[in-house]
Amino acid sequence: MIVIFIVCWAVFGLAYGYLAARTVIVEARTSAFQILLKEDLDPLTLGPYHLCLPREAPNPRETGKTRYGCSPSLYTITEFNEPSLFFSSGTLLEFRINAERFEIEVVATPTDWSLKEHGYGKNAIFSVDADRLSELGQLAATGTVSIGAQGTSSKGAVHSGRYEIYGKPLTGFIPRGRSVLLNEATIPAGAFVTLVRALSGKDATAHIQLTAPTDSARTLALLAISETAPVDLKLELFQTDPILLRPSFADAFQNDPVLIVLLTLLGALATAIELSKKKSRGG
Repeated sequence: MIVIFIVCWAVFGLAYGYLAARTVIVEARTSAFQILLKEDLDPLTLGPYHLCLPREAPNPRETGKTRYGCSPSLYTITEFNEPSLFFSSGTLLEFRINAERFEIEVVATPTDWSLKEHGYGKNAIFSVDADRLSELGQLAATGTVSIGAQGTSSKGAVHSGRYEIYGKPLTGFIPRGRSVLLNEATIPAGAFVTLVRALSGKDATAHIQLTAPTDSARTLALLAISETAPVDLKLELFQTDPILLRPSFADAFQNDPVLIVLLTLLGALATAIELSKKKSRGG
């Protein structure tokens, strides 16, 4: 009987971990994050700004110190006064704090991208002084996101963060069942954070909100909310093996308010029956 119980618990645990839909919420302070846009980005109020376009080949005659976060020998640097920037679906962007600059780098462009039409292409960098982060306000976007830096690099590292996982408890799969908090914890500093599908391991879609910090810290305040699906939180700490965080069957059991009430009532009923038996024996 005990063996059957253990086997059933293990089977239900695997099924819950890989098949049950949940929502992962990540809040982080980071120096960098990347997002592959699934939808066109709303106009980004950034300008005036400096645009660094990579040269076809390094020009050693353009010597001098790095200006606006870009080396003159590697980039042509132009100032623009347009009030807003537009990025389309399929663009891979990196937002980062680099020394005293806030930068947006176009890591990859959509397949139908026209350099002549848009005036910039892959590896272009939009740069403003980091002190102007407060002018950014809030930026919302949808796509697949990675937070922090991989490996041992301190550039772009996560400074602090935490996560929460919401999902259906065991009795929550009845119609109109509500989601509950299943798991929460802090995210270690230096972690590289992604959201992935539990079965395939592919990147999961998330809705993100970027907010300028209210204090003087040179970091980006990021909120990421995953799609509601079997999603895992993937943490990579320096060069160790990735850690996959997902709710367990035990989490669903012990955080189920209906089951807690039922077990409490059953416990009270069992106690009352036992007391009644003792009283009848005493009589």
